[in-house]
Amino acid sequence: GGRVRSVFASFVHREAASLGGLLRTFPGGSGPPRCSPREYRPGAKLGCIERVELKLLGGFGVVVDGRPVAESAWPKRSGADLVKLLALADGGRMARDAVMEALWPHLDAEAAARSLYKAATYARQALGSRSAVVIAEGSVALAPGAEVTSDLRRFEAGDADAYGGELLPDDRYAEWAAGARERVHELRVELLRRERRWSELVR
Repeated sequence: GGRVRSVFASFVHREAASLGGLLRTFPGGSGPPRCSPREYRPGAKLGCIERVELKLLGGFGVVVDGRPVAESAWPKRSGADLVKLLALADGGRMARDAVMEALWPHLDAEAAARSLYKAATYARQALGSRSAVVIAEGSVALAPGAEVTSDLRRFEAGDADAYGGELLPDDRYAEWAAGARERVHELRVELLRRERRWSELVR
């Protein structure tokens, strides 16, 4: 209703104010945030991110501009869950409503919006930049404007060596990862059959 729309509008305004010059609108407006050499500062609170490397197979890990993110950088699980969810999405981007439904299906729209804003804040703190998660134009994006890579994407592209284990084992029963988990399993089975690695197939 009107109250929920008002809450969303308030969040968008707050996002724009906090991101300042880093925030740009998504397609339909202009491009994503870009860094100039002078404003780029690895780990800086307001700095831009140039490269994000994600480990999703066999565990979860993030490297930002060559700097591994420590486990202790994730004091709240919601920040890590948001990054994981976006990492599984095409292009690292999802509709805002889809994110809220995936991570907080038990909450009403207003409460879920508050949870999303908090999770985005935790993720930015962990990754060291306010450009790490951008909420705008009804979308949520992981480091737009940066180069984002993952072992999952390499494995899906045919790099068998990228497989390091099951997808996000700490989130084995998370509904939001179920589709990607099944896809990884099917690709793994296909690879083992193609290479006739029967002993591994029956494990």
